[in-house]
Amino acid sequence: MTGGHPTPTEAALATWATTTGVEPRVKSVQVSGNRAEVVLDYGQYFDDWVYCIEREDGWYVTVDGNGPCVGWEDPKFIQWG
Repeated sequence: MTGGHPTPTEAALATWATTTGVEPRVKSVQVSGNRAEVVLDYGQYFDDWVYCIEREDGWYVTVDGNGPCVGWEDPKFIQWG
C-alpha cells in the first residue's frame, strides 16, 4: 500500500495484519483533529493502544503499546509529525 490508510481504525488494524493467529477487535476510537487513539483487544492479557496521525494521504500509526498515552490529543504536548 502506498500512502496512508483511509481511517485510523484501518491503520491500527494493519499493525496486526501479518501476525498469524491474532484477530484484533476494536474496543474504542477517539479522534481529535488529525490525531486518533484506537484501542484494540487482541485476546491477550492486555489491550493495545494505537495512536495515529492524519496526513494529506491518509492515517498513519505513530506509536502503539500496551498502555494509554497521556496527552496524545495535544500537539503542544506531543509533537508527532
